[in-house]
Amino acid sequence: ATVCRENQSPRLKTWEKLEEMIKILGPAGMSDEEDAVDPTRGDEVHRVVHVTWRRMIGEELEVVDTTKKRWPELFSGQGAKPVPRVRDDSVGERSFTTRAAFEGRPKSFYSADYLGSLQDTVRARLKVREGDRDKFEWFTKEELAHAHDR
Repeated sequence: ATVCRENQSPRLKTWEKLEEMIKILGPAGMSDEEDAVDPTRGDEVHRVVHVTWRRMIGEELEVVDTTKKRWPELFSGQGAKPVPRVRDDSVGERSFTTRAAFEGRPKSFYSADYLGSLQDTVRARLKVREGDRDKFEWFTKEELAHAHDR
């Protein structure tokens, strides 16, 4: 979002929403990864471990992941060598996290199937935020499709 602000990009709203989404999720809401090998090319990849209790946000996170590939000049280049992340079953059987669900996030950040499967007492412990001020305006397909435009 910072680069969009500096360049007065028309995509500023989308990047501010992505930034807000990541802040709301926090580290506890991020996917885990497993080391794997791409069977078609033999390259090392990180296979995303699916978070069963979180809303499906793969498309949103893919925008963030691919930005570094498309616009490397926006990043410092420091840190470990980037390894491709794979969000599908192409490198083996899909796996799911065993990490407990995070507490106190807006309702729309949780999987509806997950919330529907919970007993009332368990759901109450999650402290799901359901008020109007806790609604998150999710992305349109158009916003995501043009997020990389400068």
